[in-house]
Amino acid sequence: MLRLNLFGLQVRIICNDETACQLALANYSAFVITPADTASPDLLYEASRDTAGFRLRRIESGMAESPCDWEGLDAAELIFLLEKDLTIEAQKRRPHLYFMHAAALLYRGSAFLLIGRSGNGKSTTCWGLLHHGCGYLSDELAPIDLQQHTVQPYPHALCLKAEPAPPYALPREVLRTDPTLHIAVEHLPCPVIRTPVPLRAIFHVQHVGIEQPPTLSELSAAEAGMLIYANALNPLCHNEDGLDAALAIARHCRTFRLTTGALDASVARILEALNA
Repeated sequence: MLRLNLFGLQVRIICNDETACQLALANYSAFVITPADTASPDLLYEASRDTAGFRLRRIESGMAESPCDWEGLDAAELIFLLEKDLTIEAQKRRPHLYFMHAAALLYRGSAFLLIGRSGNGKSTTCWGLLHHGCGYLSDELAPIDLQQHTVQPYPHALCLKAEPAPPYALPREVLRTDPTLHIAVEHLPCPVIRTPVPLRAIFHVQHVGIEQPPTLSELSAAEAGMLIYANALNPLCHNEDGLDAALAIARHCRTFRLTTGALDASVARILEALNA
């Protein structure tokens, strides 16, 4: 059984298969806690495997049938569905946090986010930045405490869809599935951040190809608020459907639009802006 602490939520995963256990552990090793009590967990899952593939169930007390039960999964699907369900349930149970789809990194004592549509290179850019003095909070999820203007860490394994360009080679220990590459936090080239960090800046990432040099421009608070809202996962949990929160975040930190080029040049452009 794996015991995890996720934003103060107690999560347990009953693993009836060694491979399923290793897949979950590789992605959530930073959240593992030592058993402290026998109280009922906030979230309980069961991961198993048969001839059809992996199976994942979320078990609810008092319910005869599981509200979430997936069968016939491959390794990538098991990882994806566990993370998706954990993220959704965490949002329900921690509605005071403003959850954003973003990579989150630490630089010189404060956090910055990379936001943008899937496929625009947030995680790849995050991987490059980790080689240049940045700490790792997350490559996927950035919950923001609106009272403190801090980013909560979510250091699951960094996930890439393709091999990054040199000089940012992957470690030998990378977990490979058919569509994804997972780098456990133990093999990242940087510190893993486990406490909330003040938010300083946001970069909206748009990948236009490696032929052009990266460009960077600062956005107005109105433009930034629109982009923050578009990348929010639980805005309806907040006043005015989350619009006020998006604008408050936009006013609190500087927001830039980054069109990326080659990975090393894009990383250098972000660091230049942060140092300035």
